[in-house]
Amino acid sequence: MKSLADLYLDKHLKLHRPPGTHEFFQNQSSRLGEELQEAETSLSTFQEQNHFISLEQEKQLNLQKMADVRQRYLESVGAVKDTTERIDKLQRQLSTVPMRVPTQSRSLPNQYSLERLSTMLVELRNRRTQLLTKFRPDDRLVREVDQQMKDTTAALQEAKSATSVESSSDINPLRQVLDTEMARARLDLAGQKARRDDLAQQIEQYQAVLSRLEQATNKHGDLARRVKESEDNYQLYARKEEEARITDELDQKKITNVALAETPIVQRAPVKPNRLLTLGLGIFLAFFVGVSAVFVAELFRDTVHTPRELELLAGIPVIATLLEGQGHPATLSLPLNSGEAKP
Repeated sequence: MKSLADLYLDKHLKLHRPPGTHEFFQNQSSRLGEELQEAETSLSTFQEQNHFISLEQEKQLNLQKMADVRQRYLESVGAVKDTTERIDKLQRQLSTVPMRVPTQSRSLPNQYSLERLSTMLVELRNRRTQLLTKFRPDDRLVREVDQQMKDTTAALQEAKSATSVESSSDINPLRQVLDTEMARARLDLAGQKARRDDLAQQIEQYQAVLSRLEQATNKHGDLARRVKESEDNYQLYARKEEEARITDELDQKKITNVALAETPIVQRAPVKPNRLLTLGLGIFLAFFVGVSAVFVAELFRDTVHTPRELELLAGIPVIATLLEGQGHPATLSLPLNSGEAKP
């Protein structure tokens, strides 16, 4: 009997535990471990090639930097606009302000002309005197000298009445201030434009970096998903391998989820036939067949045996019964509303 129990347990183990399970999960876990290592190596190589550790941190950092640069770029654009407007205003002011302003003005007679004319007049008078010693007053030479003296006297009178104005001027200080402001504004404008262009170039660089990071996001996501999937599969098969190893250990030690409730023994009494069971089943079957036959006969009969059945069937009261034939009663029923009896 012990051999029978051992044979049953061995058969149960073979049916519920196919052979080679542990080796299968071991091979699968080894293969998935290699795939996991390969996926992690690919992810690490990709991160080293793109020079970042965390893609999301790199994106957030570059976005923050680009936002700061963009804010400074907008401020620079506004400063360039303000400086340009200030230069236009200074140019309009410079067009209305003269470069020099007079500082001193005085009127002076023409001293050189007066002295020269006076000398000429004296010379002419001396010449006339000399001519009069030789010629008469109505002589042509004397008249010419008289005319020259008259012209010189008139020119001398004009020179005495004419004056020259002497004036001095200096650089306009307001113009100097405006020129200084203009030079400073143009210098500021040049610096602001250079700063604006530099910030615009920085924005383009950050946009290129973000575009590259965005393109790398898809590949990084695929590699990360591959690593996660390989890790989940490896852990699953490693757990299954451990469970299979434990199950094999339990099978080798005959530890299963099936236990013998009672040690098998040799049956001394015959199992069949069981007379008491056969007798009980026969009595029950005879009772069931008899009841069924009575029910079927009662269901399909077409005669009435008692006045009560007639009342129930006809729905009218029975007032008399007559004996007819071999002791069978003949009934007579009378409807209450017509007074006629019907057999």
